[in-house]
This record gives sequence, C-alpha cells and structure tokens, in this order.
Amino acid sequence: MKIRRLNSQDIHSIRDLVAKCKPLDLHTLYSYWIIIQYFNKYSFVLESSSQQVGLITSLDKKLDSKKILFIWQIGVIPEFRGKKLGEKLLHHLVESALNDGINYFQFSIDPNNTASLKTFQSIATNFKGKLVKIDQVSIKDDSMRNKEFEDLYELSIPELKT
Repeated sequence: MKIRRLNSQDIHSIRDLVAKCKPLDLHTLYSYWIIIQYFNKYSFVLESSSQQVGLITSLDKKLDSKKILFIWQIGVIPEFRGKKLGEKLLHHLVESALNDGINYFQFSIDPNNTASLKTFQSIATNFKGKLVKIDQVSIKDDSMRNKEFEDLYELSIPELKT
C-alpha cells in the first residue's frame, strides 16, 4: 500500500473512486480539480498495486492565528474496508499537517456513520488529542428535495515537540 499526494492526472480517477465509496457525496470534476489545484498539500490517495483504493481530501484555512484543516472527504472502496485503511489515510494526513504546524482539524460526520466517528476517536487517542462536537450543520437543498444534516467536530492535537 502506498499513500501519495493527489496530482492533476487524478481528477477523473478520484471522481470514479468517490463514486464507489458510498455514502460519500459525488461532486463535479471541477470540484475535484479545485481540490487538486489549490488544496492538494493535504489531499492523498491510497494505492494497492496500481489500483486507487482510498482517498482523503482537505482544505486548509487560517482563522485569526489558528491554522485549521477541514477534512472534506475520506473514503475507501468496499472491497478494502475493514482493514483500517481510512485510519491509515487519516493518520498520514494528521502527521503531515502537524509537521507543518497545523494542529486543529475540523470535519463533519453523518450522525449515523459510527464507523467514521470511531476512526476519528482512534486518531484522537493515538495523537493524545481532544475530539469535541462543536456544531450541527443542517442545509436544506430544495433542488434535490432533501436536507443535509451532519455533526461538526474539531480535533485538537498538542503541538509536536522538536
């Protein structure tokens, strides 16, 4: 298994990968192009042989003096689930960000997605971090006649000692 940073050749294959990673929302190619063009420093793909089997994408921002990484999507294709590969991707992302002085991570999770929450709880434990639910996101999409509802979390991890 190899983890590498997303690059411009991945736009179509990443969208195809996300399509296999239900319940992840499938976005436009343009959305994935934006992630790869502007936010690829902390966006990775997991490969087994030459097959893409998982991904993690994120967007970084600075809020006052606080550097935050928002983890946008994390997914593993069904035939590779149950092997802690999502946790492996998340661990890689967190380590990369910590090395760059980012120690706040925000993400939203569907309240029914207990597997995803357990992955983040495990990472919090491994890095001696603090995981807190900070908000609820509720967005009504009239065009699709549905309502999005997710819990928003923040994971804070102590700074690395050099």
